[in-house]
Amino acid sequence: MSRAIKITTIDQAEEHIDRQQRQLRNLESQLHNVEAEARQEAKRIAEKKANELRREMNYQIQGLEQDMAEMERNHRSAMKRQADEFYQNLNQLQDWTENMIGDLENRVNESFEKQQQQIDNVRQSVNRLYQKEADEKKRAELMVKDLRILINTVNEKTNHNKYAPGKLNQLQNRFQNFNNGNLPSASVIALAQSL
Repeated sequence: MSRAIKITTIDQAEEHIDRQQRQLRNLESQLHNVEAEARQEAKRIAEKKANELRREMNYQIQGLEQDMAEMERNHRSAMKRQADEFYQNLNQLQDWTENMIGDLENRVNESFEKQQQQIDNVRQSVNRLYQKEADEKKRAELMVKDLRILINTVNEKTNHNKYAPGKLNQLQNRFQNFNNGNLPSASVIALAQSL
């Protein structure tokens, strides 16, 4: 019964590790997707504004051509006025674009930082599980070594046949059975404690 419980616990730990690793891969994939989406969004915004500016320029040029036919005398002043407007719009567009890209970069950086923190947390959790498994293996090895010494000492220094006939042989057989198997460390510890 104890052995089944300990094996299930190790299986659960391995499933937990697998889940953590899947989470890590998912978070790295999400991080990559957010970065790609951010780049595409910045490009889309810039292209949209450039297209709007081109359309506005086309409308302005068409309007100027029509006005030139009617107001040839005012041609130079109208062109200057339109050029000033155009550069003002261009400056405003540049400022707006820089602000939008700055905001977008800030949002992307915040998202990257959050996801990086999640990835770091998952990595730490996985590392703790691996460390726990390594510690259990050392502990199991020490317990098996101590149990072997204890059984040998009882065999050599006590009159076990007189006070508990056959018990030492049973213990030795149980020790050999689990010591020869490739059991998980937690199971070895539980069996060694029961012996």
